[in-house]
Amino acid sequence: MLNNLRPLLKKSSIIYGIVSKLRKKRKSFLRRTLKIKKAAAIEKFGFFNKKDLYFHCRENGIAPGNILMVHCSLEGMLTYGGSVAELMEVLFDLVGSKGTLLMPGLSTNMSSIPPRDFDVLREMTYTGIIPEIFRNTSGVIRSLHPRHSMCGFGPMAEEILEGHENCVYADGLGSPWDRLRLFKAKGINLGLMPGKSLTFHHWVEDIDPEGYPLAVHEGPFECVLINKNGNKIKKSFYRRNNKYKSRELWFGKKLSSSAVKLTMLKGSPISFYDYEALAEDLIQLRDKGIVLCK
Repeated sequence: MLNNLRPLLKKSSIIYGIVSKLRKKRKSFLRRTLKIKKAAAIEKFGFFNKKDLYFHCRENGIAPGNILMVHCSLEGMLTYGGSVAELMEVLFDLVGSKGTLLMPGLSTNMSSIPPRDFDVLREMTYTGIIPEIFRNTSGVIRSLHPRHSMCGFGPMAEEILEGHENCVYADGLGSPWDRLRLFKAKGINLGLMPGKSLTFHHWVEDIDPEGYPLAVHEGPFECVLINKNGNKIKKSFYRRNNKYKSRELWFGKKLSSSAVKLTMLKGSPISFYDYEALAEDLIQLRDKGIVLCK
């Protein structure tokens, strides 16, 4: 039996080696491309700082007291010349003491079967350095969900994030993501074109799974949750099956001007969202057969 398997194992090893080399070359190419793009943007537009960003957001409707969801790509903020600490300071200043700041806390616990235990205090998020710093900031709380948790700070954070562990669909009814539209939240996607890295895409998949034109879920699978007090809870959740290819930028062009507004700050894209209008767009597009995946 072992002799019969050896040619297959050798072939698999060769294929894996080729794929690994191609992935490394692609990453290297993307890094070089980004470096060139960044240098060209800086030469053409110069840098912007935290003050520029603050007033740009104010001019585009972000007001004190808002509930504000932030997604961020530092790489996409090609001409930002400030520090990470200054960027965090701006985001807190935008909502003020009466507003609530939110960021995605997505994790990979449901990627394996059986799912990996989800520790709400210790599990890192893969959504970037800004959400990870935010997650570890004093006073920030996190919803209890092994796929699409959300982190929040401010007077409305607890009300928005509570009960996520009871949502078998991460972004569906009763979830913090569903409350973005119900609470008329605003959104800023820094360094991102419309549709790119927009977690709320999945709300329309989860709000009515049977009404969605593609079968994007599988499960449910039981996962152990560890809450902030260290108590373990067993709950079952669906996960996305990843059978379909996402078309984020293509889909972003289908969104209305009421849902998203693209702006450029010294050559860096910043997309502003109205989550109530975005939810309406997603339902209307779904009913026309226009969805994120294919």
